[in-house]
Amino acid sequence: MNPPRNPRRPTDPRTRLLRYALDVMNCLLHEPRSLGISEVANRLSLPKSTTFRLLHALVELEMVHKDLGTRRYSLSSRVFGLVHELTVHFGPIGRFSKVLRTEAARLRASLYVSTLCGGFTYVVAASGSLGDSFALGGRAPVYASSAGKVLVACHPQTEWAEYVPSRSAEKLTPHTNTDPARFLMELQGARQTGVAWNREESSLHHLSVSAAIPEAGRTPRFAVAILFKKEELILRDPKELEEAVRRIARRLGTS
Repeated sequence: MNPPRNPRRPTDPRTRLLRYALDVMNCLLHEPRSLGISEVANRLSLPKSTTFRLLHALVELEMVHKDLGTRRYSLSSRVFGLVHELTVHFGPIGRFSKVLRTEAARLRASLYVSTLCGGFTYVVAASGSLGDSFALGGRAPVYASSAGKVLVACHPQTEWAEYVPSRSAEKLTPHTNTDPARFLMELQGARQTGVAWNREESSLHHLSVSAAIPEAGRTPRFAVAILFKKEELILRDPKELEEAVRRIARRLGTS
């Protein structure tokens, strides 16, 4: 899978230190076990002294737990409090829940709201049998995500090349498209129609159609997707689904 685009290396020492602290937390997040100082330093290619200071500060902030017996580090459960605050209060996400539940029940489908970050989209809200809390944090590369395609299509065309998959990009399923020309055609279609499709590109037997959630005075940050099982398509009109997701996106944009 293509890694997310890395932001430019910060030049201000304080900014760089904060960036390293976030890298440390991300490192611990992806480890199934606790790590020692040397292990964290080696994974991040940081000096051991810098890693020690970062871990000490994160322990004081209660974001990282230090086992006094083993002297190893892991993420603290306090992080869940931060995640809760972010998901409830960041942008309009806290206002999405009622609309998502109502529309998911009416359509008898699942609804995902995703945001764009680097080369991936991340699920930040969900409702329905294929959604809710189990979907939160799920990610997919832009080229295999209906939400990713429709959000990138909202950006200036000069930026589209940053999201084009390489032909060697990971195929999540046999249906994942990694052809650059076809990807750009999909973006053109999404720009014209306001919707984008994912046809078993990130998960077998599942399809989705997305529309960007409008925000006054800025490029959309979120997209909503109607997600359903492939066998249900025979009972659903694709054009009606496209109109439904546009309508839901407009409703979420004014909620």
